[in-house]
Amino acid sequence: MSFDASALHDLQTLNNPVLVSLPNGYKVQVTHCGKLRVKDSLTLDHVPLVPHFKFNLLSVKRLACQLHCNVVFS
Repeated sequence: MSFDASALHDLQTLNNPVLVSLPNGYKVQVTHCGKLRVKDSLTLDHVPLVPHFKFNLLSVKRLACQLHCNVVFS
């Protein structure tokens, strides 16, 4: 998720907005998502825009699925 709309491209309105729980306990409605270019060879799809949050978060599971790879922590 990203709080910065300028970091996303191809921003689209969600047909069905979703609620996201923030660490402070508040729930905010996510109405847009877009693509986030991490580097020239890596663009993440369907990144939710959460302007009420002050950080960008990366889902390791979604990244691994998009890259068709496994992640192992030891």
